[in-house]
Amino acid sequence: MRPRSGAREAVLASRLELVRAERARIAAQLDRLPSAAERDALLVRDAELAALERGFAVLLPGVWHLASDAPRAVGPGEDAAVLADVRATASVLALRLQERPGGRTPREDEDLAAAVALFRFAHTALGGGFGGLGSFPA
Repeated sequence: MRPRSGAREAVLASRLELVRAERARIAAQLDRLPSAAERDALLVRDAELAALERGFAVLLPGVWHLASDAPRAVGPGEDAAVLADVRATASVLALRLQERPGGRTPREDEDLAAAVALFRFAHTALGGGFGGLGSFPA
């Protein structure tokens, strides 16, 4: 099933909203001065989510040339189709960045981290999880 026009924008917007909400939750937890071990775990999770946020907010919209129109509701079939597109696009981007001759720039390293995070997220989300990054609170 190919997603209808605007489905990519809608799916990316909804997933980006979830990622940003999770990052805000982590920031609130960090403000409560957790133990050193808890702080380290929160910082690792936040870094993973930051890469995912970059993927949804910067990398995919640029690659897919998405409009910033107001997103519309999508059905589960369209959501899955877009997530399959996310997974395929992210794998190609990651491969291209890894195989680039010579060294990568800092921005390319950020793009590679974002592509890997997108792939993990989409792959696991298609199987009912949250992309190798755990799960969001209900």
